[in-house]
Amino acid sequence: MVHVQASILAALALVAPALAQTAPDLGRACNFVLLATSAVTTGAASLLYGNVGISPTTLAAMSIGGGMRSVVNQTYFIANPRVEGLIHGPGNLTDGAVADVRAAYTDARTREPTGAVNVRDPILDGQNFTAGVYQWTTVVNLSAGQNVTLIGSATDVFIFQMVALATGAASQILLIGGISPSNIFWVPTSTLGLGAASQFYGIALAGSALNVGAGALWNGAAYALSAASIGTAVILSNPSGGCGTGPETAPAAFLTEKAKRAQVTLLPRESEMCEASADKVICGGRKQTRAQVMLA
Repeated sequence: MVHVQASILAALALVAPALAQTAPDLGRACNFVLLATSAVTTGAASLLYGNVGISPTTLAAMSIGGGMRSVVNQTYFIANPRVEGLIHGPGNLTDGAVADVRAAYTDARTREPTGAVNVRDPILDGQNFTAGVYQWTTVVNLSAGQNVTLIGSATDVFIFQMVALATGAASQILLIGGISPSNIFWVPTSTLGLGAASQFYGIALAGSALNVGAGALWNGAAYALSAASIGTAVILSNPSGGCGTGPETAPAAFLTEKAKRAQVTLLPRESEMCEASADKVICGGRKQTRAQVMLA
């Protein structure tokens, strides 16, 4: 019996590394919280923590709530404090980031499923998932007001492959065990849509367009190989760990003008969700009026 148990353990030791997943490499896209190829639109009360980019379509196809300030080498600066970071049009940085998103999409999309294809119900309501690669050949849905739970550790990687992903209003992704949003990948071959007031974690690598409903809270990053539309009062924050070094520094002239205005830093911590209303932003119980939140 001891010999048999030892043999089983030895076999598992050989198989386990093959089953363990590494996160797809986002490369130069890591510092972007929102990246699209054809159009970007965000609601007037949305807050984006990270750089925003579009390529190859020009900045004429981008509409950021709050307006634009000026153009320097195809980089726009925000007049209204809605983006913690810079906004980039076509150029070496954004072109490279889009190329890396395409490579990451192909990598994530072609990973072999951990189990059988379509082994899990495409209606995610009430389901629990451990680390691995899950593949559906259909549209995957999370119904309004329902939850799906991911269980694992900070190093576990989750990859979900599907035709399209749609979450209903007030639905939630729940994380247990210290999972990093940087290690969760949602990879629809077509569209990804989040319902109003939903709570979402992870990196979206959408083969087509993505749409985020009003009031949604998203800890992760949105990458669309088409258009991206972000609704009113959405908070989208790039995970602080495992993906780049955060938003780059704005030019000195912009920082000088920014310094003339009162500033209160209110950045979501890793795995912390924020809530937004017409006049307040609350992150982990820390409350400020929107007028007090000043972002570069």
